[in-house]
Amino acid sequence: MTMNQGDLPSQTGIINNFIKNNDIEPIGWRWYRLYIPLALVITLTFLCYSFTLNYKLVFVGNSDRCIPGWLFVVKKGVLPKAGELAMVLSHETDIMPSGVKIIKLVAGVAGDTVKVDKYKVVNASKIYYAPLEEAALFLEKNVEDLTGNYIVPNNSYFMIGTFPGSYDSRFFGAIVDKQVVGRAYLII
Repeated sequence: MTMNQGDLPSQTGIINNFIKNNDIEPIGWRWYRLYIPLALVITLTFLCYSFTLNYKLVFVGNSDRCIPGWLFVVKKGVLPKAGELAMVLSHETDIMPSGVKIIKLVAGVAGDTVKVDKYKVVNASKIYYAPLEEAALFLEKNVEDLTGNYIVPNNSYFMIGTFPGSYDSRFFGAIVDKQVVGRAYLII
């Protein structure tokens, strides 16, 4: 006896009979509408939480910026090298309270000899153009008193801003590594 394809029970019919006989409710698409967005929300929450453990997004919106850029990502706990950007906590000075988070360019690290000029800061062969006059005039400091060679102490960083009027290590000295929040990366 030969069987035609129509004589065979369909696979769907077998599954439906199994569900009916065993009181199993099929999972409809309405459940997927709940589970897929829920899984996406949980995944995105985990990714955001993981990002904030190691990174910080910083928007610099004030008009008295000291380096170019508006948006930075800071990798927490990473000590910067010369030529990199870093977020640091300020120490108390005559015009700034302690603990203010600032982003500056690292012009020198421990042991480096940094030469401060009227228009630039030089470390070995790296030249950072950073005019000094505007900030010195505002702070009523003599430019000649701020220029010269500076040896960066152990566990310290010589930080500068490249815009005119920047208040930085040329005025308040080196930043110790305990004050470093992390290495900063320019986004915009």
